[in-house]
Amino acid sequence: MATHQLTRREILQLATVTAAGVALPHSRAAAAQPKRGGTLKCAKVADIASKNMHALTSSNYLMNALAWDTPIRLDANVKPQPWLAESWEWSKDNLALTLKVRKGIKFHSGREMTAEDFKFNLERVRRPEVASQMKQGSENIKDIVVADPSTITLKFEEPNPAIWDMLETLYITDKNDVDNRDAKMITGTGPFKWVEWRPGDRLVFERNPNYWVQGLPLLDRIEISVMKDVSAMPLVLESGAVDLIEQPLDRDFVRFRDSGKFQTIGSPFWSEFYYLGSPVNLPPLDNKKLRQAVNYAIDRQRFVEKALVGMGEAQSIPWPKNSPAYDADLAKTYKYDLDKAKKLVQESGVSNPAVTIVSSASRSPNWVTLAEIVQADLNKVGFNTKIEMLEFTIWRDRLVNRKFQSLWIGQFAYSHMHPSSMATLAFPWRVGNNTSNFSAPEYARLNRLAGLTTDPVEAKKVYRQLTELILEESFMMPVSPMLRTWVLAPHVKDFDFGAGGYVYQEKTWLDK
Repeated sequence: MATHQLTRREILQLATVTAAGVALPHSRAAAAQPKRGGTLKCAKVADIASKNMHALTSSNYLMNALAWDTPIRLDANVKPQPWLAESWEWSKDNLALTLKVRKGIKFHSGREMTAEDFKFNLERVRRPEVASQMKQGSENIKDIVVADPSTITLKFEEPNPAIWDMLETLYITDKNDVDNRDAKMITGTGPFKWVEWRPGDRLVFERNPNYWVQGLPLLDRIEISVMKDVSAMPLVLESGAVDLIEQPLDRDFVRFRDSGKFQTIGSPFWSEFYYLGSPVNLPPLDNKKLRQAVNYAIDRQRFVEKALVGMGEAQSIPWPKNSPAYDADLAKTYKYDLDKAKKLVQESGVSNPAVTIVSSASRSPNWVTLAEIVQADLNKVGFNTKIEMLEFTIWRDRLVNRKFQSLWIGQFAYSHMHPSSMATLAFPWRVGNNTSNFSAPEYARLNRLAGLTTDPVEAKKVYRQLTELILEESFMMPVSPMLRTWVLAPHVKDFDFGAGGYVYQEKTWLDK
């Protein structure tokens, strides 16, 4: 079977309108008539973060949209399309967005969803203990007004066109059980019901027979196995033990792609980036020249070639090429230059600065490779560097609660969205409370302008100023965009995913 790399246009083309009146996105037309039934078996490496779908993490991308739906979905052009919200209207001054909630949709518990559930979820993500990336985005909503069970209005102090980015990731959950730690099943309105979770082992979802889109889903069951070793995933796929693997090693993805025996799919949205982060409030990295020295000492091209097998792009800005904020000149600002790095260390006035690079082997071997590459080169320019390995849960706690005391390796998401959304949704980029503890009035001002400026020419100027500030301060150091990938057995049909890498399985079926 020939491999197929989805084009941007193919990803979310509209399928035939169903009896429910909803046009469903799909990856590509199936070669045969869809069949109902069967169990889709999947394998991934990192376990889900928790039962908390509002704490967005790439570890949950394979499962979030199985049990929960969102108010809207972004299409192939990153434009909002109706989902749980069937329509909307902006006020004339663009300071209020009124959403019409679909009627008759029920949670897995049997309770009917209303606009009050939208409000509950919008307010829940504001709670510090939820640790949601959407906290700041929700706080940007001045008031939430429910006029009736199917009408909700979001009011803003100033225009907020980037609100769609948050609404695409706001998984609507049943308020009656989401905060019950003893609940065996956290309920949503999605095509599948959560029925079992063995932490570190497997997740099981079963068909929701009352799904609001008529005739869907097609599968009876989805089982997700959590594997300890990413290098073992190809073996379970080739043996037939599973039908789909998520984010294999890049070299394995290339091998599958070249073999032609399996379907290999890579997202064209480049929604995530590998990066090196730095605190700015603790010595020695409170010295900006030292952070800039680190930026020059990152051999990005070596990382792309060694870890990503060429499936990346060495660049020092956080925008992929399909973003309106991408700037080809600025992307190469921090070319690998050990002489410049050594000079900046000398200019810093700090002798033999000691730094630790925190990474997580349990999250990704690519993180380990990047840490090793950076360590070797920092030691060449005058740093005294060591690596600390953490379990991913501990790493994430340090990220969310701003506990890193030195350099850290990670991945950030949302780069495919509106350029202002990263500073709202991504912990490392947030205005005022980011992981680096970086705070500057100009950073806040430019991010605010990025969200308000609608003229493309003027917006481009704002994006450039924002990027120049990011490069100057070097509190975040992008390394390369990350290709989100999946490998599927030939009999898996109509696999689908969204712009952010979230997997949609309501139309998936098995041709066997």
